Amino acid sequence: MTPGSISEDTARDLLDRYGGDLSRWPDRTLARRAAEATLANPALRRHLDAARALDSGLSSLRDSLDAEIASSRAVARVKASILSRTRPRPYERLRWAAAIVAIMLAGGLGSLSDFTIVDVHEDDQSSVVLVDPLVFGPLESE
Repeated sequence: MTPGSISEDTARDLLDRYGGDLSRWPDRTLARRAAEATLANPALRRHLDAARALDSGLSSLRDSLDAEIASSRAVARVKASILSRTRPRPYERLRWAAAIVAIMLAGGLGSLSDFTIVDVHEDDQSSVVLVDPLVFGPLESE
């Protein structure tokens, strides 16, 4: 083996990892060394041809699947389904506003009824019972 060459096992591993198209390999130096090794070794040349055939088969399979997906409009259906579930409903914010208005209205009506309906005399004594959920018992205070 010369100083700039690679072993047959390394070349096979690189062909399996990066494929048969040497121009697409990330390291140009390794691609050049693998090409030199395949020219010198017929078994490695057959491995390169098998890798190229696999790349070609996968490419044609990919193209046929892409064409089938495009003709079935599956991507458009999936996209429409996802968008229909993620878009806010038109009245979503109005529900919160309605809840806030209902709470404010209840508070206002409660205050109004306290001033008009309940007649409290100064000489009456009132007892208030507080229920503390942490103590689970009533506390009396005046």
